Amino acid sequence: MRRRLRWMSVVLCIVLACTGCWDARELEERTSAMAIGIDKLEKGYQVSVQVPIPSMIGGEGGGDGGAVELFYGQGDTLNTAFSDIQKQTNQNLFLGHAQLLVFGEEVAKDGIQELMDGLRRHPDIRRRMWPMVVRGKAKEVLELKPKLDLVPSMYIRDLIEAGVREGWMGDVTLGDVYNRISNPATNPLINQFEIKEGKIKWTGLALFNPQSKVVGTLDSIESAILIQIRSHRTGEVIEVPYQDGKVIFRADRIDSKSKMGLKKKQVTIKDHVIVEGVILEKTCTTDLEKTAVLSDVEKKISEKYHEVSTGLMTKLQREFRSDGYIYGDTIRARYPRIWRQIVWEKAFTEADIDIHFDVKVKRIGLENR
Repeated sequence: MRRRLRWMSVVLCIVLACTGCWDARELEERTSAMAIGIDKLEKGYQVSVQVPIPSMIGGEGGGDGGAVELFYGQGDTLNTAFSDIQKQTNQNLFLGHAQLLVFGEEVAKDGIQELMDGLRRHPDIRRRMWPMVVRGKAKEVLELKPKLDLVPSMYIRDLIEAGVREGWMGDVTLGDVYNRISNPATNPLINQFEIKEGKIKWTGLALFNPQSKVVGTLDSIESAILIQIRSHRTGEVIEVPYQDGKVIFRADRIDSKSKMGLKKKQVTIKDHVIVEGVILEKTCTTDLEKTAVLSDVEKKISEKYHEVSTGLMTKLQREFRSDGYIYGDTIRARYPRIWRQIVWEKAFTEADIDIHFDVKVKRIGLENR
């Protein structure tokens, strides 16, 4: 009996192992898209996909976009547009290798909520994709021909990853967008780009409202302040006029402490942000080695931070009516009693928010000694 059971176990293991590849598909039997672009049509959408040509990708160095093929599909929904593309390819369209998801300007303004449902349900779409909003058409991004990479989408992916790594670009993946849209306390932010003279450039952050529609964009300096407060990342360098020239400051470390309350049905937020960094460059003739001078420089940098932050907060509360700082998420998580008494979409626009910056210069650079 034991011997029979032992043989049955061996046979069962062999059978189970053999069924693991019943639906396997070789890489050569797939049309693997590396980037997806979505544009708005008068009725429905136009979807663009960028597919590398395997026989053209063998060496190193740059290219002129000749190593990829572009396919375009149209449909009332995202999946019908993908089906239209499938009819043009000789292999199964596979989206699991896609690195970029590009939203055209009109799509972003019209709203991405409907698209998110189709993307979330698609089995191939990866949450680690980099979403981006482009001024103009999304297909123009896929049609770029950078000379530094054979596959244009890989060049743009590397551009985003370098910006995120250095701390001046928003670290926003498709999974983050899913989470922000489903969270009533937050609104999504997506990196925005523009194309000029065949070159692509990061221009800041596109801000969405609770209905997942773009309500405005932030420039690079406003985006730097927002990234620093929201994510404690270094952001871009800050240029501050000082006496007969300028001082260029870069943050290296950021910390913040916030207190929130409810006073006469108005949310109050006090945020103390501590910024430590270095002087990268100065064009003034001032001697920064003097303690009094350095203290004055720190004060001027703090004032610059406060100036940009105040203007940004006014824009978020009055013009965009959208919580880019994700204060709502903090209130929901840490102050549930306050959260239950408010409707954040309205409460944010009426909130009393005070952000105080304390800047410390840790190094002034060898050039200034």
